[in-house]
Amino acid sequence: MILMKANQENFYNNLIVYFNKDTIDKIRIGKSKRAYKKNVEKANPKIITYEYFQTKDIKWYHKKED
Repeated sequence: MILMKANQENFYNNLIVYFNKDTIDKIRIGKSKRAYKKNVEKANPKIITYEYFQTKDIKWYHKKED
């Protein structure tokens, strides 16, 4: 598993393109073979929401061997 953060700019931008809004919506409602998990945590005084999207489809990524 890879945790992706915006400070890994090139890979992050590739993921933004791959996981576009339509794809994300399909994953959230279960109409995709990709996995989705949502955690909501209370961190006084904030509420933090984490969303996890997972796929085994990495054909699109040019550095997949790395």
